[in-house]
Amino acid sequence: MRRSLVPVLACILAVACSRPVPTSRRDYVGVWTAPDRHLAIAADGRLEYQRKSDGTTLELGGRIREIEADQIRVGIWPITSTFRVDRGPHLEGGHWKMTIDGVELRRTEADTAPTPASQAALVEECTAGRGSSCSSLAALHAKGETADFKQAFHYAQLACNAGDVQGCGYLGDMYLVGAGVDRDVHGAQVALERACTGKIMRACFNLASLYADAGVLNDPTKAAELNQRACDGGDADACHNLALAYQQGLGVTKDVIRALQLLQKACESDPAVSCAYLGSLYDGGQVVEQDRPKAVELYRRACGANEPTGCYNFAAKLLEGELLNRDLQLAAKLFEKVCSSDGTGAEGTTPKKLSCYNLGTLYASGHGVPRSLERAAALFGTACDLDFPTGCHNLGNAYMAGAGVKEDSSKAVALFEKACAAGMAQSCTNLGNCYIEGRGVARDPHRAAELFKKACSGGSGKACDNSRMTTL
Repeated sequence: MRRSLVPVLACILAVACSRPVPTSRRDYVGVWTAPDRHLAIAADGRLEYQRKSDGTTLELGGRIREIEADQIRVGIWPITSTFRVDRGPHLEGGHWKMTIDGVELRRTEADTAPTPASQAALVEECTAGRGSSCSSLAALHAKGETADFKQAFHYAQLACNAGDVQGCGYLGDMYLVGAGVDRDVHGAQVALERACTGKIMRACFNLASLYADAGVLNDPTKAAELNQRACDGGDADACHNLALAYQQGLGVTKDVIRALQLLQKACESDPAVSCAYLGSLYDGGQVVEQDRPKAVELYRRACGANEPTGCYNFAAKLLEGELLNRDLQLAAKLFEKVCSSDGTGAEGTTPKKLSCYNLGTLYASGHGVPRSLERAAALFGTACDLDFPTGCHNLGNAYMAGAGVKEDSSKAVALFEKACAAGMAQSCTNLGNCYIEGRGVARDPHRAAELFKKACSGGSGKACDNSRMTTL
């Protein structure tokens, strides 16, 4: 944001400068926040701004004089304030975001959907060739449960053809994922290049992903250059991917120190994935000198941003009780949070299945939560469905004993089969016992001997004893 004197010819009375936010800029209306700042833009043209820094608070307010693609001007003569718009309002990950003066803000109040009249005005302006209005329509049709991606693609195409770089970014995104149109790598590349050239940093990041993919454009050097551009423009994900490139030496000279600097930058901007990953590096100690207390704090920050990997790792530390006071109740709440989430973390479904499993063990023992074998069995089942062998094994034991579920030896056998096939030695042992006893399956000593041998090779001492006693 910069402040400046304006010519005498500027508006002299506040009322003369006051006007509602134009229909084509309705995406700007709302309450936008970042950790250290607050920006509220009202539909009637009022703006309020607050920024905290080093114990002081800067507050500004006034009437919006104009909103352009690259700036918002506020105030009346002789003093105005100008906010630099690095990236206008856009949907990302189901949230509206905007970058002002190099800081990414997120709209926190309910999205302000346009009235039918205002949407009709956007259509009219788009038809007349106003690219920004077409871009706004593309964004509107791409959001919500009733999203119409074909219409979104139509308007994004019109916007891009009219020279609106934000529209080109939307168009490239839809070509990239096949939303509203068949996936088209070349189409995505062309549109994203136009948007990236127009300083849409997310487009640079998405374009980098195409160049980084060995099965697509396969140019890691170009990918690193694009991620650098996007990172410099404030895209935290680009900083994260550039860090991975430096860590692995992909398209750039390997430089672990540079990788850590970029991860720290990304973590400070968006504490989700990068903080969780950086925490794992300090936790493991292979890439950087081990600092487990720092790892815990990074996990805590990532969890605060609802990153599943961060929450799982933080909960695991609470469960261990080595670096933190052991708090099974908080650990259970965090495991529940990750287990019940729909999304995946930096490590795919791993945090979810581990959280469900660990929460199941807490319910089975009654530690940190009221004991419930029924709830434990259900959680083991969720972990099993996510291909976690120990979850399948525990659920098999539950069906065998009728603990929290109705006793069913056949279901137990199926679960032991799945876990054994995944390398769970204990399940191979249990399955072998089922074949010996003919429980839930036809008696078959030969099959039992094979299973005991496999379990013995997998480290099950009991299976080794059983194998010696079982003859073919």
